[in-house]
Amino acid sequence: MTIETGLRTHLIADSPVTALVVARIYPLKLPNKPTYPALTYEVISDIPYRRLEGDDAREKIRVRVDCWAETYVGSVDLARKVRTAVADFSGLMGATPVSSAKFESWTDIFEDVPEVYRRVVDFMITHT
Repeated sequence: MTIETGLRTHLIADSPVTALVVARIYPLKLPNKPTYPALTYEVISDIPYRRLEGDDAREKIRVRVDCWAETYVGSVDLARKVRTAVADFSGLMGATPVSSAKFESWTDIFEDVPEVYRRVVDFMITHT
């Protein structure tokens, strides 16, 4: 299982998140006619660990989770639930061992077409 699949599995297992999105969690983009609220996710960067002794089996990735909703308040609420589910997590995300997941930042965006709100949440996740 990849970290991307593990992240999706982790979010689906979080009841406050799934109370809002059910299983509407997609890689990279929403479907053509999405139901809101929904999540999309993507890996922004993948940084291998380097030590003096050589490469480490761990990787540090920057992940972006986009929280989509028909209202601004809806996107903010969903983003807060995602942040709670992921930030400061360590353990298994799906089958992927995660040593740390840190909240980095979030940004608000309004999409003109379709008229929806999106809060982008960034995390740094260290995993093996």
